[in-house]
Amino acid sequence: AYIDQTWRTPVLVPPRYRGAALTRLHEATHLHNEGMALFRWLSRSAPQERTPERLASRVTVLWRELRCWEAHVRAHDFVAGRWLSLADLLVYPTLATAQRLGLALERDLPALAAYATRLRSRSSVIRSWPEPWADDAPELPLAGL
Repeated sequence: AYIDQTWRTPVLVPPRYRGAALTRLHEATHLHNEGMALFRWLSRSAPQERTPERLASRVTVLWRELRCWEAHVRAHDFVAGRWLSLADLLVYPTLATAQRLGLALERDLPALAAYATRLRSRSSVIRSWPEPWADDAPELPLAGL
């Protein structure tokens, strides 16, 4: 909201799609919470606790949520319609983090994978990409799931 009010372009709550943008923003909190629960568990659990079964059960919850977002971006370039909105600013970081940890979307969620690629190429994302993510060898605990 601060960005939308301080810098008038791009408009992050498009008037024509205001309802959709705000609805998706509120829905995105569930995706964000599920993603953060998984990411937090990965960062705080001991390696011996991260059994394939435990990891798979936690990732299943995130996958279920991601399937909903696949449907949203299949029809449009962004989660709430044809323009970037506040909802994208909450959805994309969760998605980028999951991909950074090795979650591959291309086979099962192709529209979401294409969406992530589109957003990753935006100049604002490029300029704000976390420096620690610039390394070429991240840990990939979600690879193959």
